[in-house]
Amino acid sequence: MTMQTRVLASISALCLAGTYFVPMWYIILSAPQFPEGLGLNIWLHGIEGRSPFDLQNINLLNHYIGMADIVPAQLIEFKLLPIAMLIPLSGLVVSIIFKLQKLYLPCALFLVLIGIVGLVDFNHWEYVYGHNLNPHAPIKIPGMVYDPPFLGVKQLLNFTAISIPGFGVVLALLATVFAYGASINRKMKLKGGSHQLLANLGVFLFMCLTLSLNSCANLLSPQPKAIAWGIDTCAFCKMNIVDRQTWCELSNSHGKIYLFDSLTCLHKFSQGKKNNITKMWAGNFVPPHKPIDINQACFLLTNKRNGSMGQCILTFANKQEIIPYQNMGRMIFSWSVLKLALDKSFYSSTVSNQ
Repeated sequence: MTMQTRVLASISALCLAGTYFVPMWYIILSAPQFPEGLGLNIWLHGIEGRSPFDLQNINLLNHYIGMADIVPAQLIEFKLLPIAMLIPLSGLVVSIIFKLQKLYLPCALFLVLIGIVGLVDFNHWEYVYGHNLNPHAPIKIPGMVYDPPFLGVKQLLNFTAISIPGFGVVLALLATVFAYGASINRKMKLKGGSHQLLANLGVFLFMCLTLSLNSCANLLSPQPKAIAWGIDTCAFCKMNIVDRQTWCELSNSHGKIYLFDSLTCLHKFSQGKKNNITKMWAGNFVPPHKPIDINQACFLLTNKRNGSMGQCILTFANKQEIIPYQNMGRMIFSWSVLKLALDKSFYSSTVSNQ
């Protein structure tokens, strides 16, 4: 057994072992009545809520529309999957220790089989879960079904459902690729062939990681959303957003973006949700009105310009930008001070005295 083959097999075994410790799949639900979102983490061995009461709340909502409760202990898949994954993992470990190179290909093929069966079963479970409804449910909509999306985004009544693979799927895929790479590495006879194999596997690894990070980019590092002016509505006051100089946005811990027509609306909306807010932006008053991180911005309270809902709070990137406009009102150099003014109702008295 060459060193390269053993390294590939060892990486495969480590990736496979890692699937026991990270979620395989995520399902995220968001709706106006749940601005922080609800979520499910699906592991090899069970399902749990992303937050302590998410699973309980989802089951409660499901009761009203006739869907069955999600009871992880009743799903046989979570008893079989850990055992099924243990078979190729054991095969890889045995092959590395006893130099049984012929086991690499069966391990890779068995992982492919587990993946196909698992995805088909998951899709079938979602279909049954969303179609087999209790005819005596409190809320019945003729022809309506509620199965979550297998992959991607789907609207279910007023809920937006997002279904994306977890890091466990990426690890399982990499384990399969490296196990297959180990099986063919010893068969490559052309000079430099094994190095070419390692290069190809490295490129594939980079592609997998890139795609995985891109699919979760909005959760890990949220970015402001482009606003459809005159069409999108404020998440707090429900008015259309039309002013390109007072708009603002926030992202919660589930990656959902909320749009607002003024900082006052954003502040009122965010009260009580501070632990779930990951980032906030506001449009710069100075053209071209690019988004600014609110926690790094400066603000101007003014009665010399009418904004959305009559709110006159303008945002600037730094103190230098705000100086030319200082005669328009009161300058505030941090979001924490502005929140204090809004919380204590200083806003109206401050503006009226300018």
